Amino acid sequence: MADGGTTFLDEIGETSPAFQVKLLRVLQESEIRPLGAQRVRKVDVRVVPATNRDLEAEVEAGRFRRDLSCRLAAFPVHMPALRERPMDVPLIAEGVLSG
Repeated sequence: MADGGTTFLDEIGETSPAFQVKLLRVLQESEIRPLGAQRVRKVDVRVVPATNRDLEAEVEAGRFRRDLSCRLAAFPVHMPALRERPMDVPLIAEGVLSG
């Protein structure tokens, strides 16, 4: 469904080793085999992963694949926790309450 678009993968740091292998293959080969299909299908998809874990620490601990981490870290964006940006709370509250 995401072919030609973008898919958001939340909590990528929580994924199993088996899923990590499959995702790495998709990213490297740009192809998938849909469930029940006999043939692979080429896909063009942008992946936006998110995690609250330190993936480098997960890699060092052997819980996350280094090669997948490198693929996913093409354009890292660090989003500080809201507790570290108290000045944003009123703006967010106003947006939620008015919208």
